[in-house]
Amino acid sequence: MNTRVCSITITFNPDLAIFERQLESLHAQCDVILVDNGSEPNVLRRIEQLSQRYGCHLLALGENEGIAAAQNYGVKLIENEKPECEYLLFLDHDSIPKPDFVAAMVEEYLRLERLSGAIGVLGPAIYEPRARTYYGFHVLRGLRYARAGPEAMADDAIVCVTLNSAGTFCPLRVMQSVGPYDERLFIDHVETEWCFRASHLGYWLYGSRNVDLVHRMGDDVFHLKFARKRVNLPYRSPYRHRYLVRNSIEMLRRNYIPTIWKCYCVVKIVLTFLLFGIVAGDSASQRRAIIGGILDGLRGRLGKISAPH
Repeated sequence: MNTRVCSITITFNPDLAIFERQLESLHAQCDVILVDNGSEPNVLRRIEQLSQRYGCHLLALGENEGIAAAQNYGVKLIENEKPECEYLLFLDHDSIPKPDFVAAMVEEYLRLERLSGAIGVLGPAIYEPRARTYYGFHVLRGLRYARAGPEAMADDAIVCVTLNSAGTFCPLRVMQSVGPYDERLFIDHVETEWCFRASHLGYWLYGSRNVDLVHRMGDDVFHLKFARKRVNLPYRSPYRHRYLVRNSIEMLRRNYIPTIWKCYCVVKIVLTFLLFGIVAGDSASQRRAIIGGILDGLRGRLGKISAPH
């Protein structure tokens, strides 16, 4: 086990079979920190059992305080109780790392550090098993904000604009320098905002095709046929779309967010409304949630949104 690396996984009513696969793979690779964000009592009991079986450190918050707050709790725990820790690895409860994932991420980080000297944060290639495809890295191509799939990359690693939270790997000192996640965002764009802050402070973000991570994006996969092509999009519930849209509008106010991303963000809000507010099976609920997110964003309302009945 590499005690220089501590992983932080946030749980919230996870698929227990998938979550156990994560712990089976991860517990022998590094110190595992679990932060439960208010799972149902029967689910929490099973998480406690799995935590004991695999020697994890479990912090149960008792209620859903949001992904940002939960990650911050995990970092604080490591700072206070894991003095030997040098690197942080953030995972979602539905991420499944390979048995050599941690060692591969450390090796890749050190390799890129030797080559560039400027790396701050590293992300793996995200493989979405339901869509059977790689998600792609967020990059800038001229004036275009785009995704670069690992299979199409010319080099082993690529400079990214943002990274997905699942699999994010960085030294603890970088996390401390950039600062904690913004808890007012609660969920969605939490890692996006943090990545832009890191870039603004001069840290480079890299995505590597040499290391991959199986991870499920969104609640499900939304299949759409466009120009005779099958397009796979992450499906999110209306509740999640309200957060996503609200936080997107909040990001437009911040001066360290690149203008290109802001333009992309406005287009994405419109497309989200058209796709999910019209095409999706729960389109009426989606429309109400998206409009609610727009109003929240315009009014500057942040924090936790009351869950719908």
